[in-house]
Amino acid sequence: MVKSDSFISKIIMWYMNNIVPLIAGLLTNMKEEYKLLGKSIDKLKEEDILNNLDNYDILVKKRLLFIATLIIAKKR
Repeated sequence: MVKSDSFISKIIMWYMNNIVPLIAGLLTNMKEEYKLLGKSIDKLKEEDILNNLDNYDILVKKRLLFIATLIIAKKR
């Protein structure tokens, strides 16, 4: 799954990068891990992933809600 660049996605990513680490830090003492999660999601770019699928046939490419795209591929 890769994130989209929609306005709602930007709000969700702000929440993921700022609020979730605070809550997780209080509940699980894993604030830094949740910061890394948000950063890793933020760095995913659909075009980069598609470029790495040269030897694959894309079976499904479906936008989910406003925040992500699901890509299912099968190796040739």
